[in-house]
Amino acid sequence: MEIRVSLQKSIEEKIICTGFKGVGEVGRLSLRYLLKSAERQGDAERIGQALSHSQPPFVEIIEKGIGNPYEFF
Repeated sequence: MEIRVSLQKSIEEKIICTGFKGVGEVGRLSLRYLLKSAERQGDAERIGQALSHSQPPFVEIIEKGIGNPYEFF
């Protein structure tokens, strides 16, 4: 697994939220909603992504184009 981080500043507060795929993808969709709300308010920004050959090939269509489901904010 490769983790790419594009953060240029230090992190003061760390919060980990996970949204696992499951029946109806409720966890992932709920977390995506929370992240979009936090981004709009300026409280979150994408800082990296995880890449692995063992992960299933999966992308999602978002407002800005193609999204990677394995992202860090």
